Amino acid sequence: MIAPPQCVLSDVWVVPVSELGTSDKQIHCRSHLGHLLHDGDCVWGFDLSQANLNDANLDKMNPADIPDVVLVKKSYGDKVKRSKQRNWQLQMIDREMDVTVATTNEKGAEEDYEEFLEDLEEDTIYRKNVNIFFNPGLQTVAVGDSDVSEDVPRVGLEEMLQEMTINDRRD
Repeated sequence: MIAPPQCVLSDVWVVPVSELGTSDKQIHCRSHLGHLLHDGDCVWGFDLSQANLNDANLDKMNPADIPDVVLVKKSYGDKVKRSKQRNWQLQMIDREMDVTVATTNEKGAEEDYEEFLEDLEEDTIYRKNVNIFFNPGLQTVAVGDSDVSEDVPRVGLEEMLQEMTINDRRD
């Protein structure tokens, strides 16, 4: 079986979120995300036409050669709904932290961990060497749920391991 390409060059027309519904101005760009994007999708990108760029290499370039927009990543919607639908988990090692440091960094650490889980979900190569375990405690989502998008990346059951617990018991 031939694997699908990781990147497909495509012409994309985007509209900034700030101008949705108020302007018909579309910005053309070329992107490596052609294998992921469809009409109406949301993407993350950098608007270089409005950026203040101070770089010696960019100063040497012809301004017509610098793209107006650089697309970085496809957005898959509401993060809260996605995290509730996640039927897998990672095993974590207990960590010891200073109490004062733990309280100040706790929210940032939770956000970083959630972004890490999303990256694992979206990239099969990224999760190749990570042990992902089936989460039996998750409430299953109804099949006819209208909030579930078809193109949201998911970790397949074949990639998950059954959770293993090792007990120190002497018989």
